[in-house]
Amino acid sequence: MSTKPSQRTEKTIRFVLANHETLVAAGLSSFLQDLPGIQVIREIPLGAKTLSMVSKLRPDVLFIYLSMAGYEEMEIAARIAKKMPELAVIVLSINTSVEYILQTLHAGIKGILSQRSSYDELQTALKSIFQGQVYLSPALPKPVLESCRNYFADRKLPVVQLTFRQKTILHDIAEGKNTKEIAERLKVSSKTVEFHRARLMDRLGIRDIAGLVRYALRTGLVQL
Repeated sequence: MSTKPSQRTEKTIRFVLANHETLVAAGLSSFLQDLPGIQVIREIPLGAKTLSMVSKLRPDVLFIYLSMAGYEEMEIAARIAKKMPELAVIVLSINTSVEYILQTLHAGIKGILSQRSSYDELQTALKSIFQGQVYLSPALPKPVLESCRNYFADRKLPVVQLTFRQKTILHDIAEGKNTKEIAERLKVSSKTVEFHRARLMDRLGIRDIAGLVRYALRTGLVQL
C-alpha cells in the first residue's frame, strides 16, 4: 500500500479488526492505527465467536482480512452483515476472482479492498460507505468490476448469464457427476464437456471443481 495521508479528520472512526492470522493482523492493525481519524479499539479472532464479540463492542467499522481460500471466512462476514446491517463491514480480499467477489457483495459486505489498494483509498471507501454506497476498489480486475456492475443492475448472480449448456454442466458437476457421466447424459463427447467446463470456469473466475460446486449451491442452481 502506498503513501499515508497526513491530515486528520475530526471524527474518530472506531474499528474492530477481525483476522485469523496473527502476523497479518499485526500488520493490518499497524496500518489502520497510522491512518488519520481511525482508532482500532480491538483485534479479535475471525471465527464462530466473532459475531457475539462485535455485537458487544459495537464499532463503526468491522475490517476483515479474507485470505485466498477464505470461503468460510466470507460466510462469517456474511452472517455478521446480515445480523448487523447498520455496521460498515469492509473486507481486504486477497481472492479477487469474479465468483468470490460477487459472493462477497451478495453477502451484504459494504466495502471491498484489494491488496493493491492504497492508504488513501480506505478513506475514500469510508466516505462512500457512510453515504450509503457500496465501495469497490478500482484496483480490482476489470472483469470483476464489470461483473459487479452487471450484478448491481439486476441484483442477480451471473448464473443467469450462463448459456443453457453451461448451466446444465454446472448443475451436473454440482451433483457429483464426472465428465464421462455428463457426456453420456448429454450425448456429447468428453472433450466437449471439458471445453464447456473450462469456459464456465473462465467465465466465473473459478479455478477448481470445489469452487463450481460452492457457486452452484450459493446461487440455488442445486439444493442440498
